[in-house]
Amino acid sequence: MKAAIVGIGNSFRGDDGVGPALIEALKQEADIVDKNELLILRGELTEILDLFSRFDELTIVDAGLISNSCVGEFLYLNPLLEEIPKAFSQASTHSFGLREAIEMGRILDLLPKKLNLIIVNGGTFETGSCELSAELTKSINLIVQNFKKEILSYA
Repeated sequence: MKAAIVGIGNSFRGDDGVGPALIEALKQEADIVDKNELLILRGELTEILDLFSRFDELTIVDAGLISNSCVGEFLYLNPLLEEIPKAFSQASTHSFGLREAIEMGRILDLLPKKLNLIIVNGGTFETGSCELSAELTKSINLIVQNFKKEILSYA
């Protein structure tokens, strides 16, 4: 089974860079690298649809705005079993959001066998800002630890 962990975002837009930052952190974890391809994408529709056809198992990490959440909190979703909140679509910093790409993949019957999303609540998305907020940096460490637990449980 081909598996990938994908970080979506723009490292030059503040907290939108959480996806790419998480992938860079995961590259240091041999047990994760051995079982997953690690990819960084900007979040364009065609890139996401291409992922659906290339992998059986995908985990996608992206920044968003989650209602009633603090910066750095994250939400796990399984879009094969539950709907992605519509508010996430409107909060996406990408021209055609992840939510819409997944819905298009569903209509075209392209979705992989396993699909997980991790939406990390961001605070600042200013163009030209190359640093994540302190809260997001802490979240990356928690997400890495959760990945390690999940992957080691399959061993």
